[in-house]
Amino acid sequence: MRIKGELTFPGDKSISHRALMLATLSDDLCIIRNLSTGSDVASTHQCLLQCGVDAENNNGKTVIKGGTLGTPSSPLHCGNSGTTARLLAGLLSGKGIHATLIGDNSLSKRPMKRIIDPLRSMGASIQSNDGHLPMNLESRALTGIDYSLPVASAQVKSAVLLAGLYAEGKTTVREQTKSRNHTEIMLAKLGADISVNGSRINLSPITSPLESFDLTVPADFSTGAFFAAAAALLPESEIVLKRILKNSTRTGFINALKKMGAGVEWLEEYDEGGEKVGDLRIWCQPLKPVSVSQSDIP
Repeated sequence: MRIKGELTFPGDKSISHRALMLATLSDDLCIIRNLSTGSDVASTHQCLLQCGVDAENNNGKTVIKGGTLGTPSSPLHCGNSGTTARLLAGLLSGKGIHATLIGDNSLSKRPMKRIIDPLRSMGASIQSNDGHLPMNLESRALTGIDYSLPVASAQVKSAVLLAGLYAEGKTTVREQTKSRNHTEIMLAKLGADISVNGSRINLSPITSPLESFDLTVPADFSTGAFFAAAAALLPESEIVLKRILKNSTRTGFINALKKMGAGVEWLEEYDEGGEKVGDLRIWCQPLKPVSVSQSDIP
């Protein structure tokens, strides 16, 4: 048995969440193509609609009118999406929007203290169920902080940065281990005053809306990885995965395949919303065992 061909995938989930949220902070129409079809991103979309965001789906693209984010009239149900709950807590706290975040039974058992603590340090008023959902956010003015992440977490980092967009003074986040950096990349692309110096991220509050954008979300390699593994294992197999994200915080599996001896080649490469994207060719070659460390998979 062998596999050959070209494959395309729905949009990356991490970038889809952030694209939806940051689109609300512009003052014009934002277009998002190839949005993730997963339930987590659907939860973010629904929560934003409840906050009054003007959005519609049209011929495979999501169109959002910026500047319409407001106070919801009912609790925001985040489903089973930790990204939705944690990033929205930062975004809504920064905007001074009163809201209650709830989730399903599974999400309600997951820790939220890791975002509550830094947001409270910024001045946010947050009540929770002993560090779990539901979380009630009250409108408060925020002040930027210098925060060192106790553990690597792109969600905590992003929550602090989103709140920092509307805080008084500069916000600094320090990482011990680099985590996914899609928030930093997208903010820089949309005109925010943000800089990354080694493990330190500095953000100044925005003085005008973020720039509007037309984004085609890169493919989610979390799905493509299964097909890449199959092509690497099955003799005479060769596939091309289209529009794969080439962000260094997301290519650990690709690097491991290459280290094992699989055929790996990046073909056409281009920029999409500040992210490196490319077509990835994978083919079968003799494999060898390797060791994979924590630093290989941030």
